[in-house]
Amino acid sequence: MQELLIGYVRSVRGLDVDVELNKHIEIMKFPINGKIYRVGQIGSYVVIPLPFEKLVGIVSEVKMQPIEETKEGKLVLSDKKMMLVQLVGSIRGETFNRGLKTYPLIGDEVHLANLNDIDKIFSGQRTEFSIEIGNFSQTEDTPVWIDVNKLLSRHSVIIGNTGAGKSTTVATIIKKFLDKYDNAHIILFDIHGEYKYINHDKIKHISSDELKIPHWLLNFSQWMNLLSISTSASKQIEHLKSAIIELKEEYNKDFDKNKLSVDSPIFFPIEEMLEKKQIRDDASLYEKLDVLFKDSRYDNILKSGIDSTSHITDFVENIIDKDFCCTTLDLSRIVPDLLSSVIEILSRIFYEFCYWNVRRDFPILLIYEEGHRYLSHEDYTSRKRIENISKEGRKCGLGIIIVSQRPSEISETVLAQCNNFIAHRLTTDKDKDFVKNLLPENLIGLTNLLPSLYQGEALIAGDAIVLPARVDIEKTEDLSSTDCDFNLKWTEGPDENFNVESIISGWINQEFNNKNNNQSK
Repeated sequence: MQELLIGYVRSVRGLDVDVELNKHIEIMKFPINGKIYRVGQIGSYVVIPLPFEKLVGIVSEVKMQPIEETKEGKLVLSDKKMMLVQLVGSIRGETFNRGLKTYPLIGDEVHLANLNDIDKIFSGQRTEFSIEIGNFSQTEDTPVWIDVNKLLSRHSVIIGNTGAGKSTTVATIIKKFLDKYDNAHIILFDIHGEYKYINHDKIKHISSDELKIPHWLLNFSQWMNLLSISTSASKQIEHLKSAIIELKEEYNKDFDKNKLSVDSPIFFPIEEMLEKKQIRDDASLYEKLDVLFKDSRYDNILKSGIDSTSHITDFVENIIDKDFCCTTLDLSRIVPDLLSSVIEILSRIFYEFCYWNVRRDFPILLIYEEGHRYLSHEDYTSRKRIENISKEGRKCGLGIIIVSQRPSEISETVLAQCNNFIAHRLTTDKDKDFVKNLLPENLIGLTNLLPSLYQGEALIAGDAIVLPARVDIEKTEDLSSTDCDFNLKWTEGPDENFNVESIISGWINQEFNNKNNNQSK
């Protein structure tokens, strides 16, 4: 064990321990039993051996101490290497426990955690309700397990810069779930259409063209957004609201009028809105509706073909298809100003589905890709709806994973519900500060490693993992291949069917020509 001795305790401040590294450690790594041990890696583990236990700590800072004070009070040059360690628990026998009963003393030895120590820390996570997500970076061959129940019921967030490995991590988690569970129910909002490249016989992919959303599920605020109606345009608001209510009353005679409102999720024929007197008499509102109805970009919701409230059953069953365990919804061709409304509607549908399923025997996981685009501070209507879902969903079996490259732009209320995070490389101070707010105070130093994480590596922390860990995420699917390969395309040249006229025609008519505009990975 002495070969793993790296230094001595020099001060203790609560859970913070200053360690003076041995002078003989000139280079911060050395070989032991054929394995290279690196000293002072941010996020690595050390142990402080005591008579009946080992205290476990995480390295959060390493620095030189260029000046020190002598006994006579003089300042002299120094070459001491100092390390800040934050205590997180202890190993007694074969068991690791969070928290401390004993604290180290000045002069206690500090050792690198060996493979046996690391195994004891993480082995308790390997249970029938956990999945292996990758390997611990410090040892490279120690598997890291996360608790599925705590990951999903307490919500999670996956963050990182573009290209840091978020999508691959999402794909890995999905495939791990599908390999383990025959009755998983996962719905992924695929903003860029990249997850259609995941190959698994339990995954159903629904394209943008196939995805039809009932228009009558739009709430009134969403109608106002679509029509660019200002909150100060009281006449237009009154006319639009009365027209919608009248149509809902006319086509739902059996519905209790005392419970009917403009937001009631019941069918009405959208094409008859222009026939209503209050709409015809309001020239500006009529024109807005007429232009909207003729815009083919909105066909997914305005021409869904779902013309009966009873058809909502078919709509839901198509997404939670019993023959599949995961459904990816390709939203890449949904017009941007409709995107947040579509996601809010779908989220509301599956929240209500879980809420009214009193048996709680059909839990659903919603994965929100590019969450900052529709869960931002500015997008009030959709944000408030999903905030409520994030707060109430866990009670009825609705789990949430939010994926984002800009977590600082996401609603604090939504993120406050996420008790787990997987953080890939982050470089901006604002986003690093977000991670600091998620970590316990004694572990915020770990955010220093975020800018240096390499692709596919992540800091994992929260209820689903025994301790914060720097992890090499297992790569079961490489979605980086969905990026455009400039080198390849500029070397080989365009497809033989490349046709500028066809591309421009598709743009004008708002439809892809698959023959002349092939999309490849």
